[in-house]
Amino acid sequence: MVMAFDCIRSTGVRLKGDVLIESVIDEELGGNGALACVHRGYRADAAIIPEPTGCNITVACEGVLWVKIKVEGRAAHPAAKHQGVCAIEKGIKIYQAIRDFETDREQRVSHPAFDKSEYPSIVPIVVGMFNAGVHRSTVADEANLVCRVGFLPGEDPAGVYGEFCDKIMETAAKDPWMRDHRPVVEMIGIPVGASEIPMDHPIVESLKRCQKRVTGREAKVNGIPMGSEQRILIERAKTPCVVFGPGKPGMAHMTDECLDSVEDLISATKTLALTLGDWCGVES
Repeated sequence: MVMAFDCIRSTGVRLKGDVLIESVIDEELGGNGALACVHRGYRADAAIIPEPTGCNITVACEGVLWVKIKVEGRAAHPAAKHQGVCAIEKGIKIYQAIRDFETDREQRVSHPAFDKSEYPSIVPIVVGMFNAGVHRSTVADEANLVCRVGFLPGEDPAGVYGEFCDKIMETAAKDPWMRDHRPVVEMIGIPVGASEIPMDHPIVESLKRCQKRVTGREAKVNGIPMGSEQRILIERAKTPCVVFGPGKPGMAHMTDECLDSVEDLISATKTLALTLGDWCGVES
């Protein structure tokens, strides 16, 4: 995004509108950096977030809930292992329940922007942390699972959370130990809201025109099962927003994140630069 702006400046072209570049912290855990910009009064007629989308134009992002489940066991010495209750074993049952809940939601929920999604799941649930036990020679007396639960624009996050909790408790009720020692489910952090703009919004059409000019191909317009600051700009700043950038989303959060090619970076930069001119207009 910086180089796209530099391309405009270096050519001497004068835009009829202002361009703001925001480089912010905390995208992964809630978006407080973007929120700070909104509270300082920054607004625009449209915004583009250059997250990796494979250069598809993303008009909808899913919301995210972070949930922690604490599973109780009973500690015991290895010699009296039969007297203990392994929280890891109980935690594995809860893990499977979460997987089943994800499968069920995949079959039930839909959204027009995700109709032709290239992703196996449009409402993925990831158990990112599973910690248990305090000593290698003691039956684990507690296990903690921390997971990320996705939901689509238009869904009620409280309703999704309620269904999630019901699934955990339903599973616990089938286990003699967990029936009397119920898992503790709690939401952690601040939920990330889902967001969307119309698939034919003017900023979408502008990006499509400019990308076709650069690549000769029609851009894909879709939703993506990831959270972003799109919802902050749309809801708090009343700024229509799309997500567009080089790089595959599947490479994000991996060791050695990278692009497939430098050409993708150059192509995306050209598209952004042309879009600035197309959207703002030029004086000469």
